[in-house]
Amino acid sequence: MLKLHQLFKKFLFSFCLLSYPNLVLNAPWSKSTGRMLNVGHGEGRYDFAATTPLTFLEIIGKLVSIFLGFLGTIFIILTIYAGFIYMTAQGSEEKTKKAIDTLRTALIGLAIVVGSYGIYAAISAIL
Repeated sequence: MLKLHQLFKKFLFSFCLLSYPNLVLNAPWSKSTGRMLNVGHGEGRYDFAATTPLTFLEIIGKLVSIFLGFLGTIFIILTIYAGFIYMTAQGSEEKTKKAIDTLRTALIGLAIVVGSYGIYAAISAIL
């Protein structure tokens, strides 16, 4: 069972590590709203040639967004892992306690990330 837990953790970590930067970094961003643009044909089409270089504050903002998004991904991984431990506990109080502690820690981390995002959003609105 321990080998299965290690394999599960490695798979989730590898998947998120390989897929998340690709999703975030390859998306076109609107400089005015800070959100991803609609890429496609027609009126909402994004013109890649008309982009201007990002300023230092925009680069920092993008890096903070990527970092906070990565922390959110870690929360999801920890939640899935805690659920996996809980479901495979088979009545073991030790494993059940470990799963509940992991979930509690993940929720505390999520609260910190959401608070950090709130502070970041307030500061970026001022700047």
